[in-house]
Amino acid sequence: MTKSSEKKTVREIKIQWSESARLRDGQTFGSFAEANVALRFAAQDAPEGGAYDKTGFLMTYEDGETYEGRIDLTRKMTTGDVLGDHVRGFQSTRSGRVCPPHLTPARLEEMLSVYDASFAKDNPEETRTGREVAGDFLDGYQIGEADEAAAAAERAPVTAELPVVVAPRTLSAFDLFACLDSKSEAPAELDDLDRVVFEDLAERIGFGDRFRALPADVRGLATRLAGLEEGKRAKVLSALDLLLSAVG
Repeated sequence: MTKSSEKKTVREIKIQWSESARLRDGQTFGSFAEANVALRFAAQDAPEGGAYDKTGFLMTYEDGETYEGRIDLTRKMTTGDVLGDHVRGFQSTRSGRVCPPHLTPARLEEMLSVYDASFAKDNPEETRTGREVAGDFLDGYQIGEADEAAAAAERAPVTAELPVVVAPRTLSAFDLFACLDSKSEAPAELDDLDRVVFEDLAERIGFGDRFRALPADVRGLATRLAGLEEGKRAKVLSALDLLLSAVG
């Protein structure tokens, strides 16, 4: 079995289009972990009653390999490895390694035979079948946060005295968004938070020099923070407090 650290890493995940107002066309992320925060945040606002927000995405890996797909965001996708689970599940079925509960093995084989024939027609120079290509993708490329975390652990130095240490993930603007619904109370000492303090906190939680490159809505949040009505401001302060706690 291939180690996660030996699999190709994702270089960029781009939102090509989305029915969700919380996602922007062309929005990019550098990892599954970062993309999942945005997708989970968008899922909170997905239609009710079993409907969903269709979202197109394009993943580009370090070797130039790309994977294009569509994920349907529902209210049930507010936790977990949203994108990784979707891609892995789809490719596991397409490779024939997993038969979904709603299909019989015979029906799956019929569908894969049609898929293999269509794939061969569209890719005449490819010697592998469509399901073999899907299997090779599963085996050779990192898919999801679990692969990313495992690869980091495998690459971490190990000594006789020290345990494996995994560097903490850099927090993105979307971690802030994801915390906005927190019901915890804002610390009293942060009641007078203003732009200068916000930028200082941004530095400490990992935004660093990227602060001015953050999406306009996040920069606007910073500049308007002092003037926000108390209830909204308390949520923002609580979010910042949670982020600071997360990185110790």
